[in-house]
Amino acid sequence: MRSLKVIHLADLHLGKSLKGPFGLNLTLDRMKAHERAWEFILDRVREEKPDIIVISGDLMDSANPSTEAEELGMKFLTSLGELATTVLIPGNHDSFKRFKLFKPLLERFNVVMVTWEETFSLDSYIISLDRVGLIAIPFTSPSRLRSLTVLSDENWSTERALKEYAEAMRRLSEFLTRELTSRLERYDHTIALMHVYLTNASLGGSERLIVDWGMYPDDLPRVDYVALGHIHKPQRIDTVRAKAAAYSGAPWQLDFGDGITVRYSGGSLKVTGTDQDETRWRGRGFIVAIFQGSTPSLKFIEVPSKRFINVILKKKDLDDFLRDLPNISLDDGYPLTEAWLKIKLGEGDISIQTMERIIKEFPSIVRIEVQSVSQTSKKEPEEREIFGRSEVALKYNSPLEMYKLYYKSEHGKEAPRELLEILENLLQEIHFKV
Repeated sequence: MRSLKVIHLADLHLGKSLKGPFGLNLTLDRMKAHERAWEFILDRVREEKPDIIVISGDLMDSANPSTEAEELGMKFLTSLGELATTVLIPGNHDSFKRFKLFKPLLERFNVVMVTWEETFSLDSYIISLDRVGLIAIPFTSPSRLRSLTVLSDENWSTERALKEYAEAMRRLSEFLTRELTSRLERYDHTIALMHVYLTNASLGGSERLIVDWGMYPDDLPRVDYVALGHIHKPQRIDTVRAKAAAYSGAPWQLDFGDGITVRYSGGSLKVTGTDQDETRWRGRGFIVAIFQGSTPSLKFIEVPSKRFINVILKKKDLDDFLRDLPNISLDDGYPLTEAWLKIKLGEGDISIQTMERIIKEFPSIVRIEVQSVSQTSKKEPEEREIFGRSEVALKYNSPLEMYKLYYKSEHGKEAPRELLEILENLLQEIHFKV
């Protein structure tokens, strides 16, 4: 059995917007920061000399990315393809139609893009790369699950798939695993790519998930390594099926949800709560999976990149903080002036003139928020049981659920299934969070 080295990336979210005060658009500045981080990634990939590179979804942040974001994405992919065969699946933020458009072009650059086809074909989702067998499962919505004939259940409605998403994903995983196993004599190693939320995953803070669309970890494909995307925090996943499974996490922090929170008071800075021990304290990166036998060892490579930091302080400390800012660093030496900062004033108010002065003098400060008494005394969100674990319940309905409520109030009956399917497909087209 030969050795194998795999680079595992996911969740780049290129083109993700970043708004500063007064609607200032800092998205292009953010892409420049991504380009600098990408040069580091390419250098490390060259050093590692991988056999295969996999990207487990969400290359883009939008189904309709800007020209600049799309150009950057194509540059990334072609650069990787020069170093090793690169396999990419779409995530829930990517456009499946755009994947199909670019697929034949990128094949010329040693990049394999796998997306859902109109007609299900095993050869589209089980890929042979020399002596490596790879299962590629793009992000799968309930409507997509219903359309898959491999589930062979004529009663599998969109509504049922939504309610029993985990069961449907288990059946899809088992079907593809059986087919891969029947070809095992061809392979030294087996890998699966998936963009899915697993019920034992620890969230990074910037994800926008529908926790009902999740999968149990013990229903993953039976392969040597499952390269996961969708969760932005790097982590191993415990599973009885795969020999190893992990989320690589995003290669850089995506928004203030990923960033740590610090409190400034009396001239000192203190990291709050569990952030002292969280992965958010560090940067993000990617995984190198090294196969000497059938079970891989996993190495995490941190990518130095610009961070998001939430700073809580009282208005009376604001002037002192701004005076000290050029000399303040986190405990690991990272200077606050190199980050994107969100200032949260715990009390008091701030004038527009003062905000303008601060923004002009301190370009690292991209947001200033004033927390009112009502914000600080909000009732805690109720909890509910999902997949046997406690999750915070969303305080709003999805667009699909809102339409169901509207239709029932107007017509006195449930919305027709066919109408809901049309709406769901439209929402998926524009990647609204249904």
